[in-house]
Amino acid sequence: MKLLYIFDMGGVIVSDHRVIPKTLEYLGIGLDEFLDYAGSGIKELQAGKISSEDFWIRFSSGYGRPVEEDLWMSFFRPKLIPEMIDLVLELKREHRVVCGTNTMDAHYDFHNDRGDYRYFHALYASNKIGLVKPDTDFFRHILEQEGYAPESAVFIDDLEENVRAAESLGIKGLFFEDARSLRHHLAEPGL
Repeated sequence: MKLLYIFDMGGVIVSDHRVIPKTLEYLGIGLDEFLDYAGSGIKELQAGKISSEDFWIRFSSGYGRPVEEDLWMSFFRPKLIPEMIDLVLELKREHRVVCGTNTMDAHYDFHNDRGDYRYFHALYASNKIGLVKPDTDFFRHILEQEGYAPESAVFIDDLEENVRAAESLGIKGLFFEDARSLRHHLAEPGL
Protein backbone atom coordinates (compact mmCIF):
# COMPACT_ATOMS: atom_id res chain seq x y z
CA MET A 1 0.00 0.00 0.00
CA LYS A 2 1.30 3.44 -0.93
CA LEU A 3 1.62 5.57 2.21
CA LEU A 4 1.91 9.31 2.76
CA TYR A 5 5.02 10.25 4.74
CA ILE A 6 5.03 13.74 6.24
CA PHE A 7 8.43 14.95 7.44
CA ASP A 8 9.16 17.98 9.58
CA MET A 9 12.15 20.01 8.36
CA GLY A 10 13.99 21.56 11.33
CA GLY A 11 15.46 18.94 13.64
CA VAL A 12 14.57 16.08 11.27
CA ILE A 13 15.89 16.89 7.79
CA VAL A 14 18.26 19.64 8.96
CA SER A 15 20.25 20.14 12.15
CA ASP A 16 21.62 23.38 13.64
CA HIS A 17 18.41 25.22 12.77
CA ARG A 18 17.57 26.73 16.16
CA VAL A 19 18.26 30.44 16.36
CA ILE A 20 16.62 31.42 19.66
CA PRO A 21 19.52 30.35 21.94
CA LYS A 22 22.00 32.51 20.00
CA THR A 23 19.45 35.32 19.76
CA LEU A 24 18.98 35.30 23.54
CA GLU A 25 22.72 35.48 24.05
CA TYR A 26 23.05 38.32 21.52
CA LEU A 27 20.19 40.30 23.11
CA GLY A 28 21.33 39.54 26.66
CA ILE A 29 17.91 38.31 27.81
CA GLY A 30 16.33 35.06 28.98
CA LEU A 31 13.78 32.94 27.16
CA ASP A 32 10.81 34.10 29.26
CA GLU A 33 11.68 37.74 28.60
CA PHE A 34 12.09 37.03 24.88
CA LEU A 35 8.72 35.28 24.71
CA ASP A 36 7.10 38.12 26.63
CA TYR A 37 8.38 40.69 24.12
CA ALA A 38 7.48 38.41 21.21
CA GLY A 39 3.90 37.93 22.37
CA SER A 40 1.87 36.28 19.62
CA GLY A 41 4.46 37.38 17.05
CA ILE A 42 6.17 34.01 16.61
CA LYS A 43 2.91 32.22 15.80
CA GLU A 44 1.85 35.09 13.51
CA LEU A 45 5.24 34.93 11.79
CA GLN A 46 4.95 31.17 11.28
CA ALA A 47 1.38 31.56 9.96
CA GLY A 48 2.58 34.11 7.42
CA LYS A 49 0.50 36.91 8.97
CA ILE A 50 3.49 39.18 9.61
CA SER A 51 6.97 39.51 8.13
CA SER A 52 10.27 39.13 9.97
CA GLU A 53 10.66 42.90 9.75
CA ASP A 54 7.23 43.41 11.36
CA PHE A 55 8.16 40.94 14.10
CA TRP A 56 11.37 42.78 15.04
CA ILE A 57 9.65 46.17 14.98
CA ARG A 58 7.03 44.90 17.42
CA PHE A 59 9.65 43.08 19.49
CA SER A 60 11.77 46.23 19.73
CA SER A 61 8.97 48.18 21.38
CA GLY A 62 8.93 45.76 24.33
CA TYR A 63 12.68 45.26 24.34
CA GLY A 64 13.24 49.00 24.62
CA ARG A 65 15.91 49.17 21.92
CA PRO A 66 15.61 48.78 18.17
CA VAL A 67 16.58 45.41 16.72
CA GLU A 68 17.73 46.56 13.30
CA GLU A 69 18.80 43.26 11.76
CA ASP A 70 16.81 40.13 11.11
CA LEU A 71 18.11 37.94 13.92
CA TRP A 72 16.09 35.02 12.52
CA MET A 73 18.61 35.01 9.68
CA SER A 74 21.71 36.24 11.48
CA PHE A 75 22.02 32.96 13.38
CA PHE A 76 20.33 30.57 10.92
CA ARG A 77 22.85 27.97 9.70
CA PRO A 78 20.91 24.75 9.05
CA LYS A 79 22.80 21.70 7.85
CA LEU A 80 21.16 18.95 5.84
CA ILE A 81 21.38 15.53 7.49
CA PRO A 82 22.67 13.27 4.67
CA GLU A 83 21.21 10.07 6.17
CA MET A 84 17.78 11.69 6.24
CA ILE A 85 18.01 12.85 2.64
CA ASP A 86 18.92 9.27 1.67
CA LEU A 87 15.91 7.94 3.60
CA VAL A 88 13.51 10.45 2.00
CA LEU A 89 14.76 9.53 -1.47
CA GLU A 90 14.37 5.80 -0.71
CA LEU A 91 10.81 6.26 0.53
CA LYS A 92 9.93 8.37 -2.52
CA ARG A 93 10.51 5.36 -4.78
CA GLU A 94 7.37 3.66 -3.46
CA HIS A 95 5.44 6.24 -1.44
CA ARG A 96 4.31 9.86 -1.40
CA VAL A 97 6.74 11.94 0.70
CA VAL A 98 6.01 15.54 1.68
CA CYS A 99 7.45 18.14 4.01
CA GLY A 100 5.12 19.60 6.67
CA THR A 101 6.99 22.31 8.52
CA ASN A 102 6.49 25.31 10.76
CA THR A 103 8.61 28.06 9.27
CA MET A 104 8.75 31.78 8.55
CA ASP A 105 9.41 33.82 5.44
CA ALA A 106 13.16 34.24 5.98
CA HIS A 107 13.80 30.55 6.71
CA TYR A 108 11.44 29.42 3.95
CA ASP A 109 13.32 31.59 1.44
CA PHE A 110 16.68 30.27 2.66
CA HIS A 111 15.65 26.61 2.27
CA ASN A 112 13.92 27.28 -1.02
CA ASP A 113 16.90 29.15 -2.48
CA ARG A 114 19.27 26.40 -1.36
CA GLY A 115 17.03 23.72 -2.88
CA ASP A 116 16.30 21.89 0.37
CA TYR A 117 12.63 21.31 -0.50
CA ARG A 118 13.42 19.60 -3.80
CA TYR A 119 13.73 16.23 -2.08
CA PHE A 120 9.97 16.11 -1.43
CA HIS A 121 6.99 15.54 -3.69
CA ALA A 122 5.31 18.59 -2.09
CA LEU A 123 5.84 21.19 0.60
CA TYR A 124 3.36 22.36 3.24
CA ALA A 125 4.99 25.34 4.94
CA SER A 126 3.07 27.02 7.76
CA ASN A 127 3.85 30.52 6.49
CA LYS A 128 2.30 29.64 3.10
CA ILE A 129 -0.77 27.67 4.23
CA GLY A 130 -1.56 29.86 7.27
CA LEU A 131 -1.72 26.89 9.65
CA VAL A 132 0.80 26.09 12.38
CA LYS A 133 1.54 22.78 14.13
CA PRO A 134 0.34 21.45 16.53
CA ASP A 135 -3.03 22.73 15.27
CA THR A 136 -4.76 19.64 13.90
CA ASP A 137 -6.04 21.69 10.96
CA PHE A 138 -2.42 21.72 9.74
CA PHE A 139 -2.55 17.94 9.33
CA ARG A 140 -6.12 17.91 8.01
CA HIS A 141 -5.03 20.36 5.29
CA ILE A 142 -2.19 18.09 4.17
CA LEU A 143 -4.40 14.98 4.17
CA GLU A 144 -7.07 16.79 2.16
CA GLN A 145 -4.59 18.19 -0.36
CA GLU A 146 -2.88 14.83 -0.76
CA GLY A 147 -6.06 12.76 -0.82
CA TYR A 148 -5.02 10.37 1.95
CA ALA A 149 -6.92 9.03 4.95
CA PRO A 150 -5.21 9.50 8.33
CA GLU A 151 -4.56 5.76 8.72
CA SER A 152 -2.51 5.84 5.49
CA ALA A 153 -0.22 8.62 6.74
CA VAL A 154 2.95 8.66 8.84
CA PHE A 155 4.21 11.87 10.45
CA ILE A 156 7.80 12.35 11.69
CA ASP A 157 8.74 15.28 13.93
CA ASP A 158 11.21 16.10 16.70
CA LEU A 159 8.56 17.75 18.90
CA GLU A 160 6.30 15.47 20.94
CA GLU A 161 3.35 17.88 20.92
CA ASN A 162 3.30 17.86 17.11
CA VAL A 163 3.50 14.06 17.00
CA ARG A 164 0.64 13.78 19.53
CA ALA A 165 -1.52 16.21 17.52
CA ALA A 166 -1.07 14.12 14.37
CA GLU A 167 -1.84 10.92 16.30
CA SER A 168 -5.06 12.47 17.64
CA LEU A 169 -6.36 12.36 14.04
CA GLY A 170 -5.35 8.73 13.49
CA ILE A 171 -2.04 9.48 11.74
CA LYS A 172 0.83 7.20 12.78
CA GLY A 173 3.24 9.52 14.60
CA LEU A 174 6.95 8.92 15.04
CA PHE A 175 9.09 10.98 17.37
CA PHE A 176 12.40 11.67 15.65
CA GLU A 177 15.61 11.12 17.59
CA ASP A 178 18.05 10.20 14.84
CA ALA A 179 18.14 8.61 11.38
CA ARG A 180 19.16 5.18 12.65
CA SER A 181 16.28 4.95 15.15
CA LEU A 182 13.83 6.17 12.53
CA ARG A 183 14.96 3.50 10.06
CA HIS A 184 14.39 0.91 12.79
CA HIS A 185 10.83 2.19 13.40
CA LEU A 186 10.06 2.34 9.68
CA ALA A 187 10.97 -1.34 9.37
CA GLU A 188 7.95 -2.22 11.54
CA PRO A 189 4.95 -3.76 9.73
CA GLY A 190 2.61 -1.17 8.23
CA LEU A 191 5.25 1.51 7.97
